[in-house]
Amino acid sequence: MKVQDWVLLIAQVVGTVGTLGAVWVAVVTVRMSAAQTRSAEEGLRRDRRIDFQLGVLRELGQVNLRPDGTDLTIGQLKLLAAMLPVDLVPIARVVAGLETTWAAGELRDKVADELKATERQDWESYPVWHRLQRDIERELVAAAEQLLGQRA
Repeated sequence: MKVQDWVLLIAQVVGTVGTLGAVWVAVVTVRMSAAQTRSAEEGLRRDRRIDFQLGVLRELGQVNLRPDGTDLTIGQLKLLAAMLPVDLVPIARVVAGLETTWAAGELRDKVADELKATERQDWESYPVWHRLQRDIERELVAAAEQLLGQRA
């Protein structure tokens, strides 16, 4: 083999190795980009969920501020509370008659016992609603703070 042949062979080997290196860099870049895209999409979904839940909390707060305990108010409370996770607003879910946490269930039992003692057994009566409004208000503020903390 002549020197020219060796130079051409070495040039082809170096070119092939360089091409393989470039392909490897491209594959790594595509994988990193895909991982960043997934992370960004998850963050966007989380932020949208938090925005939705904060909006529901705002509406729930407006319903909770109403002085009446009518069926319409309880119905709105039930609809809004059902849109949120069980552990986010357990007291509101108790008032609405939805599945709730153990602690809120204990509160429900306590209020039911108090109602039985006064011979008022309807959960959706104004005195019960009025009694739990401040608890729900505190719960909504805590839930909003929790959601805002998840954002940071």
